[in-house]
Amino acid sequence: MIIIPIGHDKLFRRLPYLTIALISLTVIIWIITYPIELKQIKTINTLYETEVYEKEIEFLSQYAQEHPEELNDLDFRNKFFEALQNGDIVDKESEEYKDWEVSYKKFKDALENRVFYRFGFKPKNISFLSLITSLFLHGSFLHLAFNMLFLWLVGVNIEDYWGRPLFISLYLIGGILAALFYALLNKGSSIPLIGASGAISALMGTFAIRFYKTKIRFFYFFMILFRPFWGTFRLFAWFALGFWFAEQLFYAMITKGVTTGVAFFAHVGGFIFGLAAGFGMKFLKVEEKFLSGKIEKQIEIVSLNPKLEDAFTKRDNGDAEGAISLLREVIKEEPLNSDARLELARSLFFLDKKNEASIEYETLLSQLYEKGERDRLLNIYLEVYEKNIDYLFSPKTQFRIGSFLASKEDYKKAVELLSLIVKHYPEDKLAPAALLKAGRIFLQKLEEVSLGKGALEFLTKNYPDYSGTAEARYLLSEYKD
Repeated sequence: MIIIPIGHDKLFRRLPYLTIALISLTVIIWIITYPIELKQIKTINTLYETEVYEKEIEFLSQYAQEHPEELNDLDFRNKFFEALQNGDIVDKESEEYKDWEVSYKKFKDALENRVFYRFGFKPKNISFLSLITSLFLHGSFLHLAFNMLFLWLVGVNIEDYWGRPLFISLYLIGGILAALFYALLNKGSSIPLIGASGAISALMGTFAIRFYKTKIRFFYFFMILFRPFWGTFRLFAWFALGFWFAEQLFYAMITKGVTTGVAFFAHVGGFIFGLAAGFGMKFLKVEEKFLSGKIEKQIEIVSLNPKLEDAFTKRDNGDAEGAISLLREVIKEEPLNSDARLELARSLFFLDKKNEASIEYETLLSQLYEKGERDRLLNIYLEVYEKNIDYLFSPKTQFRIGSFLASKEDYKKAVELLSLIVKHYPEDKLAPAALLKAGRIFLQKLEEVSLGKGALEFLTKNYPDYSGTAEARYLLSEYKD
């Protein structure tokens, strides 16, 4: 079975160029270093096979004959090597030992000059430089691809909402502490730790706290009796990331003291740091007190119309009416200025002018729909949904957004919006289409058969001339008791 996260419903408001820069830099470094590492490994293997192994095999055979009881010992190789270096197998002054020693030193030097060994983090020899450089090295394409996928999924929103200085600090400090946590539990290890997963785990821990209600979308694929099954499902961030952390902790515990290809303890350490950072920011209200205002101004200042900036100033000073007057002027000059229209809708709603606010929201949503900016449309509709004024929209807008929500697998909100058409505009031509779509969603997606049948029965009874009535009858026959 394959399960891969492919997105979530928390949109970002500005270009996450620091996340993009981190991903780009990491990919470039991999393109440069990975071929070098492969070439070095090939040279090392050839060196071992042609020089070291040929001289070592006789010593190994002799040791095995003298210590047959250790052949099944998992530590056999280490014991043999220790005995060889101590001169217990062959005299250290002999020519054959010296020949082996020369070849082995050449082999060891080649190992330690590997790019991953030199710039990876080694618990046995901790250095600040390697704590940083190790974050940008990856041992395979899949290692790189999955790390960069997770970095994109959780990084863009933290950069967006917490700002770039805090984001990069969280990333680097999280990566450093994750490596040190790994070193604490692997003292003396000379196996280099590489990869950004510790730093990304820190971001994941923070994301689980800051965006805990965000739904993460997963793709799944599996086969039963050679028949493939695939699709998507969504889970809340707190559950999905919490489950991932529990899994990493489980594997860290059962593989403790065993060399594996995955640094589970680095993942655990990074995630714990991320959780602590998230809780700390939440408890101290750092975002609300110090970050939100500055970031909002950075987002708002994109507009070139000075009246818009003046409107924001009036809004911040509590002059909502003055802000509304300026915003209407901006929209008159620039009818497609989405920032001005969104702020106008918010200001009108703030003054409890729900009907006027709904008109501006609906106009904005229609403009975004026509321009194909569906992600921003979704983000703004969620704001409307929380304000509970979508019932004031026209049937056309309700049907458009309801269909869009269904395509995004937000089926509950989709049927809620489609039902508003039938409730408030039963005579509209879109009412039967909304019933049919809602009925399908209830039956096929939400598996709420009684509600689905109810919608379709209402359709066949009240809209017998509708072209989709035949399909409604067919669906009802498929779901007979």
